[in-house]
Amino acid sequence: MRRPTLGSGDDAAHDFSCRVESTNNVDIVAERPMYFDYHGKWTGGSDVVGALSPAEAFYFAEGTTRPGFQPYLTIQNPGLACAEVKITYMKGDGTTQEQGLIVGAHSRSTVFVPDALGTGDDPSHDFSCKVECVNNRTNIVERPMYFDYQGEWTGGSTSTGPYRKIDRPNLCFRPLVHAVPGAPVSIERSRIVEYCYSFHEHRGWDVMLVTSSSMKIRRSTQLLAAVAFIAVVLLLTAPACFAQVRWQADGVAVCIEGSNQDGQQLCSDGMGGAIITWQDGRGANPLDIYAQRIDANGTPLWDPDGIVVCSEANNQQDPQITSDGVGGAIITWEDERTAVGAWDIYAQRVEADGGIHTGWAANGVAVADFALDQTDPQITTDGAEGAIIIWEDTGGANPIDIFAARIGADSTLPWAVGGVPICDEANNQENPQIISDGTGGAIITWQDERVLVFVSDIYSQRVDSGGAVQWTPDGIPICAAVNNQYNPQLTTDGSEGAIITWEDRRSGADLDVYAQRVLSGGTVDPAWDADGVVICDEGNDQQSAFLTTDGREGAILAWQDRRDPDWNIYSQKVDGQGVVQWTVNGVALTDNPEHQVLPRIVNDGCHGAIVTWQSGPAPNDDVYAQRVNFDGLPQWTAGGTLVGGAAARQLNPRITSDSQGGGIMVWQDERSGNWDVYAQKVSDYAQNWFLAEGSTGHSDEGYFETWVLVQNPGNNDATVSIDYLLPGGTVIPAAESPLALPAQSRDTVNVANTPGVDNQFSVSTTVTSDVPVIAERAMYWMPSDGIYRQAAHDSIGVTCPSYEWYLAEGSTGTNEYGTFETWVLVQNPGNNDATVNI
Repeated sequence: MRRPTLGSGDDAAHDFSCRVESTNNVDIVAERPMYFDYHGKWTGGSDVVGALSPAEAFYFAEGTTRPGFQPYLTIQNPGLACAEVKITYMKGDGTTQEQGLIVGAHSRSTVFVPDALGTGDDPSHDFSCKVECVNNRTNIVERPMYFDYQGEWTGGSTSTGPYRKIDRPNLCFRPLVHAVPGAPVSIERSRIVEYCYSFHEHRGWDVMLVTSSSMKIRRSTQLLAAVAFIAVVLLLTAPACFAQVRWQADGVAVCIEGSNQDGQQLCSDGMGGAIITWQDGRGANPLDIYAQRIDANGTPLWDPDGIVVCSEANNQQDPQITSDGVGGAIITWEDERTAVGAWDIYAQRVEADGGIHTGWAANGVAVADFALDQTDPQITTDGAEGAIIIWEDTGGANPIDIFAARIGADSTLPWAVGGVPICDEANNQENPQIISDGTGGAIITWQDERVLVFVSDIYSQRVDSGGAVQWTPDGIPICAAVNNQYNPQLTTDGSEGAIITWEDRRSGADLDVYAQRVLSGGTVDPAWDADGVVICDEGNDQQSAFLTTDGREGAILAWQDRRDPDWNIYSQKVDGQGVVQWTVNGVALTDNPEHQVLPRIVNDGCHGAIVTWQSGPAPNDDVYAQRVNFDGLPQWTAGGTLVGGAAARQLNPRITSDSQGGGIMVWQDERSGNWDVYAQKVSDYAQNWFLAEGSTGHSDEGYFETWVLVQNPGNNDATVSIDYLLPGGTVIPAAESPLALPAQSRDTVNVANTPGVDNQFSVSTTVTSDVPVIAERAMYWMPSDGIYRQAAHDSIGVTCPSYEWYLAEGSTGTNEYGTFETWVLVQNPGNNDATVNI
């Protein structure tokens, strides 16, 4: 804990936002407590954990400009260009009001909400708000609110709002309180829920619950004074939220219609569920395309066994899918409707309710229906409710070339008729893959035989939102090493570039895994080895490599590996500088005597990943999954968590994010005797909590009390370890640790009770449990003049550290009326030293 270096003063130079960044790839936790004595009427403190990243929009459920309340919005723009910001106030009387402002690059702005809404004691002065950038920039927003309520409460609170809205919020708090009789609390369903509570010397804790649905709830409930009577449940997306497998055992039936369904693909619906598509043999045609949406609870939302996407003559096969960004999806496929053996590319847009989007033709829109064949479509979002589609094309002078087209939200094709040639060099260009570049265009990679037939290298190209290629015509070489390089895959590097991986035979007969980073301007990152960084070159084959972003500028990879007698799944992390971060040649996610193959991977939102794969020899193949954290440590059952283990075979799993740190898997399933489609959701529960702030320090001015509150809301007893982290790297277990916490109970630990931690001005806490728990930290300030607990603040912990934290609010201001004191607390709970810039 370090005192700020900004000094004090009553001017704009002493209002600040900050970014806390670990510069050596070590994850940290950052909080910002503030203490204040302002105008003699606000005294107290507040504390907030930072936001992990900027976003286009932030949401705040609580706000009022009634007498005695003074809310602000503090907006941080960490970017390199000005942000055009629109604030939409949703008022308690059902009306809305807008306000606009410009926030300069690398700066902050403060909005005093009463200047816009005025002050009054009626519902029109209660508000929720959305703060959004309208010029494709991102920002960080907090909402400080100070109050002197009827002379009884004085103080302040602040909140970093959620950056997305969902029907079933991932972070939704349900108070379990011992309330004063006659003061019940009821909660209506809403999109965003916040809670805030403050401590009053004589009345104890007060809780206010608010929602963004026109402030339907705004009731104070007086509670017993002791902290021990307050508990907060962190609800995930389903009532039984602590099992790793969220839906029914062995999966939810997506389609169990007669005949066969396979070729399944999926994308997130943005609401904790997924939209799934597949090829289907139920009808009069050999194969048609169907789709189904499944919600966060595992309930199919569209017609039983799916809606028809295309049922034209002959075959439609190999569907691919991307989100349209508004709850629906765009699906593309190979289509044989014009003649048997003549393949074209079609696409269809499906809305969130399962209907076909207005303006899109029944059975799909032709994307590429030219001479000879167009096959192997791949798809990504264009960021504007449309998509960019690529394919292999045999209609030119060369055997196979790569083409692309953009299809708009309204089904129009704004690029060149016939598609944009991505590469039409000599010989074959095959196996194209595509990701969004984040600015309306795309980055594409493929294997390329331009130098010599049957000898392939890896190339890449970027195309902008208007269809213009951005790099060297026909692509830049990513790897041109000796022998063959096959089957590229790619993910974003977070900076409008990409990280590409592939199977590589440069060493001879065995396949190895390599990776390379290409920068946004079309050059290979000079920090990386020429022709790629070795991810794994163990003996025998490593293949089927897939990757996902690590949330910074690196990637996490997974592949099937035959260094042992049987195939197993391994994983590795490579940072933005091309340095592998985990065990050389990868971390084993499985070590089973049966084959583990065909991995797929998705980011877990916490700088780790969730990997799924197919396990076991036929006819007993099952689907498994494992989460690997930011340090390369598997987090779930050794050897993987069983996702789908019904009778017969479960094959070819695919995975997407559930938008809340978990994964949704889909696979083809033979339990009925035919191939059907099943799905399952797997996500982690909170076993680790990190609390950066804490103090038991004493001085002539007074002293701090810090308490750690741990709740076990589940049905199993918990064994909880509590460790205190002191400056200099000293770790002291709590005197109460390990703490036995029975099911559906809670306990409170006074940090100062542990020898060596009493009278420490800087104490961080790590809470670890063998079952899911909730951890908070309450702090009190007792001045030397004898006023008991004059001020207090509370914060729930975070469940994972990160490289970057953003804190929009802060002040070191001082004048004749009083002062603000702001601290930035940084905790490093990992095993490696961190270098931190603030």
